[in-house]
Amino acid sequence: MDDQWIYVVYYADQSAPIELLKAFSSQRRTAEYVAMLQNAPYPNHEAAHYHYTAVQLN
Repeated sequence: MDDQWIYVVYYADQSAPIELLKAFSSQRRTAEYVAMLQNAPYPNHEAAHYHYTAVQLN
């Protein structure tokens, strides 16, 4: 079985706990989603604090 990875989108601001927002199996789709959030952030969020990371499932 091949290693399986997901890409987790999160919001990290030093003044608040990390918020996990969404997970994708495609790195390209993840990057597109983060770019969308940076262009139109959630209320009370700063665009620069959206990130993603790869997580190995097995």
